[in-house]
Amino acid sequence: MDLPWEFSFEVKFYPTTPTTIVDDHARYYVFLQLRRDILTGRLPATADTHALHGSFVVEMKIMCIY
Repeated sequence: MDLPWEFSFEVKFYPTTPTTIVDDHARYYVFLQLRRDILTGRLPATADTHALHGSFVVEMKIMCIY
């Protein structure tokens, strides 16, 4: 069987303040993982957590533009 390769970036511990991650790529991948984990239910989240994560995603999009 020729199945497509799948790569993933995973962290063992989420940083308490993701905005303090210095490397933009690392911060982006942490946010992608957070998004996936919240959407799949692996990481339970409240409405406040969803709003905070959404603000981080918007921040990352704005930072990528400039």
